[in-house]
Amino acid sequence: MSESLKQDERQQQGEEEVPKLASLRVTHTPHSTSSTPHLSSSSKTTTPPPTTTSETATTTERRTIWSSTPGKNFIGASSLSSLSITSSGNMNEVYSRLYSIQTIDDIYKSSGGKVVVISGQLSHTISQNGELPVDSPNYTLTFELVGNNKGKEEGLKFSLCVEGGEVIYKDSGHRDGGRDGEGKVEYDYTVNSAHLFFQSTEQSSYFGLGARLSKPNLKGLEVQVCHPTGITSSSSNCSGSSTNEEGNHQYYSPKNTSNSSTIPHFINPQTDVSCHLHNIEPSIFDFQTSTNWYSIRTVCNVLVGTFLVGTSPLDLCTRYTSNSNVMNGGSGRSKLLPKWVVGNGILVGLQGGTSAVQDIMKSLYRHKTNVAGVLIKDWTGTKSSSGGGVGSSPRSSSKGGKGSSQDTAITNCNIGKTNGGNTSYYNYVLERETYPQYQPFVDSLERRGISVGLYLSPYLEEIPMHLRSGRRYLFGEVEGDYFVKKQVVNGKSSSIGSRFSIKNKSNSKKDTQEVTMHNQFKKNKCGILDPTNYNATSWYKKVVKEEVFDYASASFWLADMTMGGPPLDGLYTSTPNEVSSPSSGLSSHNSYAEQWAKMNQDAIKEAGRDGDSFFIVNAAYGATVKYAGAASLGDHVANFHNDDSSGSVLQSIVNGIVNGGMSGLTHGHCAVSMAVPRQLSNALGTSIDAKSRELICRWFEITAFTTLFRTHDGNANINDEKNKNGDVLSAYDDEVVMQSLARNSQVYVALAAYRLQLLSEASFKGYPVVRHPLLHFPEDENFIGGTIGSRGRGRKKKIDEEVAASSLSAFMMGNLIYVVPVLKSGVVKSRVYLPEGGWIHLWVSMV
Repeated sequence: MSESLKQDERQQQGEEEVPKLASLRVTHTPHSTSSTPHLSSSSKTTTPPPTTTSETATTTERRTIWSSTPGKNFIGASSLSSLSITSSGNMNEVYSRLYSIQTIDDIYKSSGGKVVVISGQLSHTISQNGELPVDSPNYTLTFELVGNNKGKEEGLKFSLCVEGGEVIYKDSGHRDGGRDGEGKVEYDYTVNSAHLFFQSTEQSSYFGLGARLSKPNLKGLEVQVCHPTGITSSSSNCSGSSTNEEGNHQYYSPKNTSNSSTIPHFINPQTDVSCHLHNIEPSIFDFQTSTNWYSIRTVCNVLVGTFLVGTSPLDLCTRYTSNSNVMNGGSGRSKLLPKWVVGNGILVGLQGGTSAVQDIMKSLYRHKTNVAGVLIKDWTGTKSSSGGGVGSSPRSSSKGGKGSSQDTAITNCNIGKTNGGNTSYYNYVLERETYPQYQPFVDSLERRGISVGLYLSPYLEEIPMHLRSGRRYLFGEVEGDYFVKKQVVNGKSSSIGSRFSIKNKSNSKKDTQEVTMHNQFKKNKCGILDPTNYNATSWYKKVVKEEVFDYASASFWLADMTMGGPPLDGLYTSTPNEVSSPSSGLSSHNSYAEQWAKMNQDAIKEAGRDGDSFFIVNAAYGATVKYAGAASLGDHVANFHNDDSSGSVLQSIVNGIVNGGMSGLTHGHCAVSMAVPRQLSNALGTSIDAKSRELICRWFEITAFTTLFRTHDGNANINDEKNKNGDVLSAYDDEVVMQSLARNSQVYVALAAYRLQLLSEASFKGYPVVRHPLLHFPEDENFIGGTIGSRGRGRKKKIDEEVAASSLSAFMMGNLIYVVPVLKSGVVKSRVYLPEGGWIHLWVSMV
């Protein structure tokens, strides 16, 4: 919520005579076929009188699922005039009116008792006699029991619909309907954002909402569930992050909640109730404004979601991911990964051409590193620093680069910069200038049981004329037909779609309109495939079979979306679901990640490779998990510098994996960066510094206990004012790092049998492989970061600050392995918190 919106709401509630609302609550007896929702209130009037706070239901027979806050509206709405989303996924709402005054006109309960409907009006003002304006919006809030495929009722669906609002036409005294919509709209206050409020307590805690890198407990945060947009300038970054004026990176801030894997689902461990939205439009979960309530709002006048009731937080993971809940907005479950992925070793990310890749592989063999696959990023050819040719090896380049390190915790990576970055072309055909003798190289890997992986993305761009000879030119094959489009009015349009005018005041017949391809780049042409276009998806699947499986002999790939999501003003062939407006690009912005994952899964199936092939995604929403093989936090370049030895870099990686696990992303992991800016090196600039070496080795230790052990290439170029030569050092060249990589690859392989068991649980029960300890110790508030104190919970040992900090950084691999990673630089010994039970130290077998 923008600060102006918060202030306006407070001012309206303080200055207006707002009707006091009765306390309402919906309760439910879980796990019973005869259970029905029960709504209690003190009155049913247009302007309800104030009441005392309703007590929370604590009996096992009846549990409170939703309740209003006494004296406060539980329904709200706003009229948004525009919405902007930055490349880091931060939303900025520009609103014209906030409706925070609510009346209750009717409460209806069906004869079977399974449906409750509350209806009334909203307003931004109220007259002295207590009446609302005649054109005040109307709302309907419906609660309905939902069941699983066995007929057992285990959830409560809620649906809020707000309609209406004042429309004023220019040069007329009439409002909407007065002149049957004639004339030019001057002020449009129609509702297009619905708000629903929920009662909370200071002790409440909430977990989930995707693979956020911020702290797991959402209490005190405002979380925006929205994907980043596309490139906004030539210096945009691939991590969806930002840098402040002091040069400190905001990506790892405890309060920065944006991420490209964003899921509208959270768990309340105190009540064993979870909540998820069916909406695919951008939404905001506000756990920050008040300790007594939280709110959900979406950029749509209809807000639909489901409460699930379970017996424990782990049970809620099962219910949310179950197939029976998919129709009610659930995520579905991940498929089993091929055994070779988790049994043979790590996935090594490399680039630089055949010779450079072979040199690193020889070093890995020499150190006896267990390798399952090689993920080649630049297989389509690389852009030189002049933006022209291919074949330049990033390891030997001295100029050009990707973004700016600025001594930050994570290094910016420039994507799509044609005048200074060794980025790969978005043309998914093998470039044999960069990879001569490619097939013999692949054959040598296969003899060692090592598979080949590639990078794919939904973007396609123009390539230089001299590169089109003798190879497929994919952009030319589909230009104008299969891409997301945009509408140009009077020759003007947003070049990137990051700002979206929700209400178009102009309806002049003189306007000239044109539909053209949306350009993902500011310079050059780059389109993004339309996943709602049947011909486009069929064409893409054919490309995967012919160019990836057959020609490049690949077995897996990274389905990359680091350039951000599609535009807010994009035009699509069809609409993803019935909740959204067919004409709104908002309906496809978040769901694009889900549709992109489905395209890739369908490509595997139609190629007959289901079972031995898989793909990784670095962006997720909704049911992405049921299509993708694994979810990655992304490819990031990180270091301990400017981190104040706080450990926030590695802590945020742990946070992202465990948060994603409670949101349905059961196969979460994060690729270890092997790139170190040359400025962070010894005096001669020939080897990486001690802090960066330590970070990478600690990162290996964490990754060995996750679903996938993956590195990404150390050949990216860095270019900024502090680093004139624009070069990076590769950790693959460091002996200490390579020894640590070999050792941790052996740890990873040693856990293969146990990991396969956990992957089976993920597929059949929805349990994440890497788990927040809360899932197994829900009564231990040392894992909450706050007091529980309800339902008899709240067990907390008296421990010192060092041990307490370890409990908040710990994670579990399954239910048997409890991991407390070393997150700070220079730490050689630490004291850790252990939950209840007997534990054996993995390395020394000490009980």
